Amino acid sequence: MNQFNFDELSNLARLDPQSFFDLRSKTIRSAILTIGEVSPKLGALQDQIDEIRARTVTPQASLAAITALLEQRMVELKEAIASARAVLNPDIKTQSPGFKCID
Repeated sequence: MNQFNFDELSNLARLDPQSFFDLRSKTIRSAILTIGEVSPKLGALQDQIDEIRARTVTPQASLAAITALLEQRMVELKEAIASARAVLNPDIKTQSPGFKCID
């Protein structure tokens, strides 16, 4: 399967769940490897997501836990950007979380 085909994937998931998850994993890993330098970090994040999906009981619980994880990662990214900006240009003040310049 070279392109995303929802009907094909849906049928595969219904008829052969193991093959579906194998294909899903292979596709995700291939996409991550194309990212380059940040591939290890993105791979680690995907591992965390897969772990959450495996240990949660319902899709809703998975969604809530994955959303919380991604929200935390966004906070960390915003803090890293603010720190980098402060180092690169200490005259510019930033305000978290929107990074709006203030006088």
